[in-house]
Amino acid sequence: MKINKKNRTELKHHFRKNEIPTEGQFAEFIDAGLVQAEDGIAKIQGNPLAIQAEGDAAGTQEVLGLFSNFNEENPTWSLNLNPRVNASLPDTNQNGLNIKDSSGQSRLFINSENGNVGLGTIEAESKLTILGGGSSASQIAVLSRSQLSNRIFEIFDESGHGRLSMRSQTKGEAVRLSTAVGKPSFLHSNLGIGTKDPDAELHIKKDTKASLLLDYGSDSNWELSGLATGLTIQHGSKSFNLKSNGDIVVQGGFILSGFARNAHTDANGAIYRKETDVYLSVKEDFYIRESEGSGNSRTFHFDAKKGRLAVGGDNPLAPLTIKGPGKESSPDASMHLTNRSILFGGANAGKHSESGRIVADDDNTLKVFGMSSNTSTSTRKVGIFAEGGLEIKGNTISNDNLQVKKKLTVDGDVTIGGSLVIQNGIKSPQDTVVAFSVGLGEHMNGKKNPLEFSRTIVNIGNHFKSNKHFIAPVKGFYSFTLSILGDTEANVVWVLRLNDNGFVDNDERNSKVLAREHDLTTSRTIMTILNEGDKVHVEQTAGGRAQRQASSFSGMLIQAFV
Repeated sequence: MKINKKNRTELKHHFRKNEIPTEGQFAEFIDAGLVQAEDGIAKIQGNPLAIQAEGDAAGTQEVLGLFSNFNEENPTWSLNLNPRVNASLPDTNQNGLNIKDSSGQSRLFINSENGNVGLGTIEAESKLTILGGGSSASQIAVLSRSQLSNRIFEIFDESGHGRLSMRSQTKGEAVRLSTAVGKPSFLHSNLGIGTKDPDAELHIKKDTKASLLLDYGSDSNWELSGLATGLTIQHGSKSFNLKSNGDIVVQGGFILSGFARNAHTDANGAIYRKETDVYLSVKEDFYIRESEGSGNSRTFHFDAKKGRLAVGGDNPLAPLTIKGPGKESSPDASMHLTNRSILFGGANAGKHSESGRIVADDDNTLKVFGMSSNTSTSTRKVGIFAEGGLEIKGNTISNDNLQVKKKLTVDGDVTIGGSLVIQNGIKSPQDTVVAFSVGLGEHMNGKKNPLEFSRTIVNIGNHFKSNKHFIAPVKGFYSFTLSILGDTEANVVWVLRLNDNGFVDNDERNSKVLAREHDLTTSRTIMTILNEGDKVHVEQTAGGRAQRQASSFSGMLIQAFV
């Protein structure tokens, strides 16, 4: 900066003894000094020194320039007011005090409107805004009082990524938090959450249920909670619970990820999945037992070495052994399955040659051998009980005698596709006796549906059920009788109903009996054809009362149809 003014020595020459200063010399003397009214600097007695900024009040105003040497073109430091973010744009002024270096870069700015401070920037967006350097140098550093060269706290700007670092005098960098991908963050000390005395590298202490919550919004949250009962990981309605007694409870399903068999140890008890298959690696035996049973209480036994399975107990003696009561009474029995036969135990435990068995023989036949009560084949017998009927298609061939020592009773249909020879006869449905007669157990007033007959006179075949319905055991021709003893002047009407809502012969007139007078008995017999399973009951429809003494309902099977 050039200063075109006389110095003090030069000015003193104008005022030597017997010298008369000229007008110009007086002008130089005046210009060499400061004029408060003109030079923007003033000192009023009792007030501090005042400096007026240069420049338009609407723009940037320069206040003070500090030079290390006036021979330099620009000041080393300068103060100005209302600096611009962009020097060429008038609207980018920031109201405040700015300290800048010789290059014009702001080093410290204080915003006069909100008091925000900017270091390296005039855009102070917060109480303290620091313009990062983009290098490895720290932006904020705190030095230790005991060791001033030791930076115990630093904040870095690493190419646009933030890093916080804290050091100790003995361990060096102990804490680092970095936002850069691939840059490590770490903590070389115990961390306590909910406690100021952590006993581990991570110590979480909470009085409430949740200890850790990963919030992804709505039902996608993950929640980790540790209670006295165990550790729980919760995700929506699904959970994984490691109980304090060692139990693991998975709600929502347990999924095994896939890997090759040799990727894990073939240890006894290992469970794994390979592609779409799941494996349980068991060296010898695998059991399933009752949770509250006494002793071992084994209900399934897998012998992995021999490839055998026992159901209902342990110690399988065949590829499949089913244990349990083989008969309705003792002795207890077992069933053993092999690839060609089914063996039934009984007294022989399924191993003796006289045990009952079903065998696929070498001559392409399926053979059934009855159970023997001892070791003699003469006592071997086969019993068949077909509750819903027995249907045989094709020829029935017996190389030996088919003997019925007592009787063969068929309570249902028998369909035979081939030939059947019966030497001693068969008891058919035509010989079946079906009959019943029931009466009222109490007087019946008004409408009742179905009418209840609690007084049973006879019920051959037990086909009148629950004191209300007769159910046809076979298809056939049936006869029913309704008998009413009236007890009031009002009419009493009984209707014979078929299958809840219908009428016998589909006509209500053919199914009705009416008692008109007091102490007068009226009867009616109805004959009809019923199918097997048809249900018949009585409905009382009129408002009178039926006496129990002589009011009854009877029926019988006249002829079964084959």
